[in-house]
Amino acid sequence: MPAAPPDPFAEPPPRRFRALTIVAAALGGVVLVLALTIGVGYLRGANDLPGRHVATGRTGAEIYAKNCAGCHGRNGEGGSLSIKGPAFAPGGPLAGLTFEQRVEKIGRGRPLAGMPGWKFRISADDIRKVAAYTQILSGQQPDPSVEDVP
Repeated sequence: MPAAPPDPFAEPPPRRFRALTIVAAALGGVVLVLALTIGVGYLRGANDLPGRHVATGRTGAEIYAKNCAGCHGRNGEGGSLSIKGPAFAPGGPLAGLTFEQRVEKIGRGRPLAGMPGWKFRISADDIRKVAAYTQILSGQQPDPSVEDVP
């Protein structure tokens, strides 16, 4: 026997069931956004294990050239093609940062945007050298407490 058609005059489900449906849909959306965010970070290599693919040097310029220039440009002009790291050059979004802000941003990184946290990969002294070198790229004087910058 075929199923009876739905009754158009039947009462709607109780409010709590509608509220649960809305909450479940919202949680599903949050999980989807989180999964996509983690996936993008993974594809951009930001979630690699600490210590992988790191090249060090004696000066801030050497360390920058080996680890940062690929995304931020050789002269701090910003990335090109598919990798678009923000620019340190005058007028760029990172040009006005203080030395302390640069040290913090380099150390912490932006893993979900593709920049690893360098504090897990290179020494604090090397981070300070790179931060001072980026000051030069921004047209500023490097922090006087840092040696071996250029």
